Amino acid sequence: MPTLSQVVAAGTISVITAGAITLGGMTYWNGNKTVNDAITTLQEHGNKIELYEMNENQLVAKINELKSLRDDLQTQINTLTDEGKADDEEIAGLKAEVEDYTNQITSLTDDLNTANEEIATAEDNGDKLAQRILDLEAELQNANDDITRLQEQLATTTNQTSDKEPKTDSEMAIILEEPTTEDGTTQDPVGQE
Repeated sequence: MPTLSQVVAAGTISVITAGAITLGGMTYWNGNKTVNDAITTLQEHGNKIELYEMNENQLVAKINELKSLRDDLQTQINTLTDEGKADDEEIAGLKAEVEDYTNQITSLTDDLNTANEEIATAEDNGDKLAQRILDLEAELQNANDDITRLQEQLATTTNQTSDKEPKTDSEMAIILEEPTTEDGTTQDPVGQE
């Protein structure tokens, strides 16, 4: 299963590739700033996730180290108790250390849980940003398709009308079905009763 940083990297590459492909076809509008802002934010979230994962690994290592120390102390307590050589003060001191390590483990476990929640939030934000990029790319593609279609229509219309004279007011009135006066001017339908 790919990690979030791999997904972010793949998403970034696909966005850059898609941007390069569509850049050549854009004439009137491009969403580069919005897409670039989204990519930057997505990369920042990816960096945060990597940092959280490093911190999580350090916390897990520290917890394991403290557990090992606690177990060693407990073994020492058991050995001293079993051999009958331990005095009460040494046992009390070791028990206090065990309690201290247990408290540290609890605190670090809480930190680990918080870090895991932050990772989950960052991954969720990354997913949302990746979806936003896809949405923006789709909008950009639709806009480019519209531009291409309109340019084709303009070229067709220009070719069809390049050798024609403009219509007179009378001809336009007939086309638009507006009433005209005897002198060929159009009547204002609003001014008529």
